[in-house]
Amino acid sequence: MNVLKFIPGLIFISSLLFSEIATAKSAFTNQDFIDVASMRSVSEVETAKIALQKSSSESVKAYAQQVIEEQTALLSNLRKLTKAEHLQMLSDIDLQTKARSYVFQRKGKNFDAAYADMRLTERKKSVSLFREAAEMAEGGIKQYAIQQLPILMRHLYMAQALVGNVEKDATLMADNNSQL
Repeated sequence: MNVLKFIPGLIFISSLLFSEIATAKSAFTNQDFIDVASMRSVSEVETAKIALQKSSSESVKAYAQQVIEEQTALLSNLRKLTKAEHLQMLSDIDLQTKARSYVFQRKGKNFDAAYADMRLTERKKSVSLFREAAEMAEGGIKQYAIQQLPILMRHLYMAQALVGNVEKDATLMADNNSQL
């Protein structure tokens, strides 16, 4: 079998693949990043406010308070970046409305476990979004994403620790109840 016969076909397939990658890469825009990052930030704050009211866990409340502070700062930085990059951010009212689709909904679990699981899921999505921006965005957005990634990785670690703490608290509570 002559391998050389297949080279033109492989070159053609490779060129299609690379053009698909280039097309996918150009589909990500700086405005997309601003839209999604700002909505996620607002939903994080709103969900954390709910956690402060409903949680019975001190570790959840401490985490929620830190989320409020850090996401409020992140949103403020996004606003500045949006202006510097000559992009647009939704108004606070529009952000609130759109962010509601991201806001935590508990489904059958106790509040603290559901909140911790949802935060871990959302943190993974945020890290993914910022990694994508670091690779594909342009200018200030790219630099901002690169700068924020270590912070978001720390947030991801904190969310993972929160899940563990909530599970440990639930186990201790169950053990204490079984001893009664």
